[in-house]
Amino acid sequence: MPLLQSIISQRLESLCHMTSSDFSALAIMDPDGKHVRWRYAYGNRTDRYKQMTLKPGLGPAGVALRTGRPAAWEDRSSSSTDKSPVIPMMVAEQLRCAVAYPIADRDSIRAVLLIARRLPLPYTGSETSHIEDTLPDLLPLLQD
Repeated sequence: MPLLQSIISQRLESLCHMTSSDFSALAIMDPDGKHVRWRYAYGNRTDRYKQMTLKPGLGPAGVALRTGRPAAWEDRSSSSTDKSPVIPMMVAEQLRCAVAYPIADRDSIRAVLLIARRLPLPYTGSETSHIEDTLPDLLPLLQD
């Protein structure tokens, strides 16, 4: 495993342990600036994330990408009136609750961090604060 991949994997694992999460992933902007792809994951049950492209506005990570702000999500699929779109990452990994954060360099988003649980347990303010505190440590790892 290359050094950079190992470091990022350790950071994702640490975030999961500190927030009692089951899954964390990092989607990174392609060099062409047109696509954001999931490159790293911890706690994944499948490798399907590697084929997924992040779509702006779809799911918590897509909302974070589009708005440049953190986004939270809770699974409400048990509601018979809910007509929410299917979010591929949430379905593939059986996630029920998630928060996502854009990682920006100056004014452009370089990546999106997704932290999630397989139980419908929303994130607390202290957990989200801890995640936000770690974002500056991830940005240098994304530099070209």
